[in-house]
Amino acid sequence: MADRDFTKRFWAKVEKRGPNDCWLWTASKDRHGYGTFQLNGKPRKAHRLSWVLSNGPVPDGLCVCHSCDVRLCVNHSHLWAGSNKANTVDMVAKGRNVTLRGEEASWSKLTNEEVVAIKSTVGVSQRKMARQYGVCQTMISKIRLGDRWRHVT
Repeated sequence: MADRDFTKRFWAKVEKRGPNDCWLWTASKDRHGYGTFQLNGKPRKAHRLSWVLSNGPVPDGLCVCHSCDVRLCVNHSHLWAGSNKANTVDMVAKGRNVTLRGEEASWSKLTNEEVVAIKSTVGVSQRKMARQYGVCQTMISKIRLGDRWRHVT
């Protein structure tokens, strides 16, 4: 996996700073804010590839975690291999277990203002509203029933 072309192409997308600083991924990222890199036609997490380049394969059953909590960081000295449970314990201990909801979530297609409009609109079909707001009809239904976006009044 770590041939010269791959290695050179990978590190060209990294803003390297001092050895103890975060090295930021400058190319594409996924919807959760982690860097992604195309390898053999598949998107791979950039921090995992950094681990592989520096330490070899990720041990079976483990994930690559950030000690710095910067999702775009690929500095191998900021990465550690741990179980999902260890990663969750780390997250909770650092107070990062905040659940984003509504328009605070980067993947949200709707704003609070649009949800208020959806909730207050009468006499318009759910399908028509779904097309208008770029979501599925099921989402319009769940908003109106209070199953989604209930925090918006």
